[in-house]
Amino acid sequence: MKAQAWFDRASQLHRAYVASLSSMGWLILASIVLIALGAARSPFDVHDGWLWTQLIIVAALASGLGSYCWNIGAARLGVAVASLWVNLVPFFAVLWSMTYGFMPNGYQIAGGLVALSGVVYMQWRKLAVTQSI
Repeated sequence: MKAQAWFDRASQLHRAYVASLSSMGWLILASIVLIALGAARSPFDVHDGWLWTQLIIVAALASGLGSYCWNIGAARLGVAVASLWVNLVPFFAVLWSMTYGFMPNGYQIAGGLVALSGVVYMQWRKLAVTQSI
């Protein structure tokens, strides 16, 4: 969110690149620690091409395109409104996982509904304020 203020003259693509590059180091470090502790498998043990294809597609779409679109939204609507919509990521993650046959439990459904209702409520309040002016 600070990228919108810090890079006021940079393009949205540059902002997305900087945010992705800075988080990549932390993700690699966390992965190495988890693999060393035995809490995760090494990705180099996976030889299924379909899994690697899905990983690359998700990385490009969710991380790359998603970050780029969020930066455009934050620049046009403001960081506060864009941050509200980031709360919908878990909701859509559960919906997307259902296409792969995963059935969410009650906590995941309740969490998604809480996040969705919070975004709808805040947008409704904003609309009511702008219409009363």
